[in-house]
Amino acid sequence: MAIVNTSLKGKVAIVTGGARGLAEYEALALAEAGAALSLIDIDLPGAQKMAQKLAAQTGVKAIALKCDITVPAEVQAAVDATVKQLGSVDILVNNAGWAKRVRLVDTTLEDWNHMIDVNLKGAFLCTQAVARQMIKQGHGGKIVNIDSIAGIFGEPDRGAYCASKGGLHQITKVSAVEFGEYGIHVNGVGVGLFAAGMSAQTATVQPEFHKHMIGRTVFKRPGKPEEMGGITLFLASPASD
Repeated sequence: MAIVNTSLKGKVAIVTGGARGLAEYEALALAEAGAALSLIDIDLPGAQKMAQKLAAQTGVKAIALKCDITVPAEVQAAVDATVKQLGSVDILVNNAGWAKRVRLVDTTLEDWNHMIDVNLKGAFLCTQAVARQMIKQGHGGKIVNIDSIAGIFGEPDRGAYCASKGGLHQITKVSAVEFGEYGIHVNGVGVGLFAAGMSAQTATVQPEFHKHMIGRTVFKRPGKPEEMGGITLFLASPASD
């Protein structure tokens, strides 16, 4: 018997924003451990392509569902469809996010609302719907919020983004306290600069800031996309119980 159990055989994982970016590496790690995948994204063709790719790589069942995570009815429909097609929901990875670099004094209400809606409201709606399903199932579960260091530190030109991730940081804490009695574990990953996803755009848009941020890291490099797989698998598996 293995001392560290990272097997997800028989488990079903929902990954939001599953069409691209770091979601690919998070989902791949879960699939390699045996979990069936439900990739939800507003970009259905992208999610379908990703589901097909991951299924071919790992042999697990992977489905794609169109979902705007800011709309309660669509979130509930995606959870219901996952249960109908795959049998349950045991893991949720709140990965979907949106960012735009703009100074607070220049931030439009439209941009503010969109970042709060996607990064905070969307994560809340998905957490709520999945937690209700997990409680109904009665055997616990794992929720992993892909947070950001921006939720703790203030970063220039990212006021709305920092606010949204700061809110997610707190929702993670409250969820962990409230859902613990049901055997549901809730954790967050404070992501920094990565060579994929939204943070990769920083190198092109703000090269000097990107260089500055890399200089502040211990290893003097951005994270490798595949490095997201290990922490996601750990927090989604019995290894982190």
